[in-house]
Amino acid sequence: MRNVCFAFLFLGIAPAAQAFDLTVVNTSKDALTHLFLSPAGANQWGDDQLDADDDDVTMQPGENFIFKGLSGGAYDVKFSKDEESDTGCILHNVQVNADTKAEITSELLASCPK
Repeated sequence: MRNVCFAFLFLGIAPAAQAFDLTVVNTSKDALTHLFLSPAGANQWGDDQLDADDDDVTMQPGENFIFKGLSGGAYDVKFSKDEESDTGCILHNVQVNADTKAEITSELLASCPK
């Protein structure tokens, strides 16, 4: 009977939710001026991570940005190299079930809407 009670107690303990990091790396030849994150397909973009109030912050070639503490799942990454553009380009369905790296390449930027 003791073993059965112990099993019920053990199963009743919920594990802590895991948090993961998504590192977005700019491997292109261009500086990025906007960077957003949304749950995949939701179009619920968070704050522009490269908009630091009055400063002109960019992600230069070879630099990265880390979205920290994400829940596991799929995310869309929206980015732009054009300061005036609101459209941007979207890297769809980036799977984050462990610490993950996503690259923004020159080829990807070339395929973005103008």
